[in-house]
Amino acid sequence: MYINNSQRMPQGQEGIPTQEHLSQAVMHFFEPQLPVAQAGKRPGAPRRISQTHLWMSLLLCVLQGMSNFQQWRRLVCTQVVGGRPPIHLTDDALIKRLEQAGVQEISQLFEQVSGWIEQRFGHLWSTMLAPFASEILAIDECTLDRIYRHLRPLRALANGDEGLLAGKVVGLFDVRRPQWKALRFLESVRAQGPVHAIPLLQPIQAGALLLFDLGYFSFPWLDYLTERGYSHVCRLRELTSYQFVHISSQHDQVLDALVWLGGDSRNRAGALARLVRFHDGEKGRNYLSNVYDPRQLSLRQIAQLYARSFDIELAFLTLKEYLGPHHWWSGKRVHIEQQLWLIWTVAQLYQALRMVVAAELHLDPFDVSLPLLMEQVPCLLQERQAPVAWLREHSWQIGLLRPSTRVQTQAPEIPDDSLCFPCDPVPLTRPARYRTPQRRTKQSSGASKRKRKREQLAMLQQASGVT
Repeated sequence: MYINNSQRMPQGQEGIPTQEHLSQAVMHFFEPQLPVAQAGKRPGAPRRISQTHLWMSLLLCVLQGMSNFQQWRRLVCTQVVGGRPPIHLTDDALIKRLEQAGVQEISQLFEQVSGWIEQRFGHLWSTMLAPFASEILAIDECTLDRIYRHLRPLRALANGDEGLLAGKVVGLFDVRRPQWKALRFLESVRAQGPVHAIPLLQPIQAGALLLFDLGYFSFPWLDYLTERGYSHVCRLRELTSYQFVHISSQHDQVLDALVWLGGDSRNRAGALARLVRFHDGEKGRNYLSNVYDPRQLSLRQIAQLYARSFDIELAFLTLKEYLGPHHWWSGKRVHIEQQLWLIWTVAQLYQALRMVVAAELHLDPFDVSLPLLMEQVPCLLQERQAPVAWLREHSWQIGLLRPSTRVQTQAPEIPDDSLCFPCDPVPLTRPARYRTPQRRTKQSSGASKRKRKREQLAMLQQASGVT
């Protein structure tokens, strides 16, 4: 639950991501890099569209619901973007210029816009959730949709082939803000997420709290996070063995204890873990954490934090359903990455706008419908209207504001006076042993075995001359 303790922003100072604001953010990044004069003439015709104009027009077109390159061309040819006059270019010329621009500039633009949002709206972020943590980050991955077989190398691939999938995305999502912290595009859908998520964690300082689901549950991963100084909250995988070290609280179906993960000497974790267990009325819940003090992070807070780990799945769903990755502009990898970075940048703006609307009306951000917000903003931008001012006046009439339907986990609260703490210091680490997973061979089904027997019988009958 967010708590907006900030006062209502003045009428003329609300954060409105209009074309003027976006132009300033983009031009602040690109203008210092634009050369003042050319030292020599480059081969071919001179470029008619600058870097600023290129990315600014694409960003505004995505904000307005871009679905193909023709819409981008119409915007460039008919509208003034960031003070740049309209330029008459063909589709092929714009696509070629976009392919020459590469991915590095648009990824840096994402960081620039994210920093601009942090500077402008940082006072709206809530720190009431797990205040001991410097950041609360959810980590997950998402497989992208398939590519249409317009390119010649893709035409020979059959339906269902992995080569038709656009790739995979591994991301870090800041739960408090909420904003994307870091993202990484992987071409192979079989790439292991935890391995490629480690580079995303390199700039994250120790003291951050990470939330993840069972896809990232492994003893090496848990030990790595503890060694780096990160706190974590995750779910306990079924059939995982553990050994009790100390029980802090146990009554009815509620348990709070310190455990060693792994039962045998061949496969065990090296870091001590905290296991909490309770029943919410529907089924039993088992969560793990490396925050060992129940006074610092209670059982109820662990349940609330794990529920917020699904924020990143909702963010991925927003990207796929409402911002267009299900419809790729092109099958080329460079264009796929550019489209992803543009969509991520626009998603940052929509999430910030949602926070601004919630702060203006003193509501929880989850009470503001993000899909409806993304439906209304493109129309407002095309009509040159300020989104926040219009939404403040008409949000109730159009159903933008409604009670949140998020499921709230019901967890018990353990009083501090009922907790039992160990008298002697408990060792926090031990020698770890990791078992290399054995690749399982595919077992034949009963139908395939019966088919094989029929074929063998038919061969025997044919050889013996029996009909």
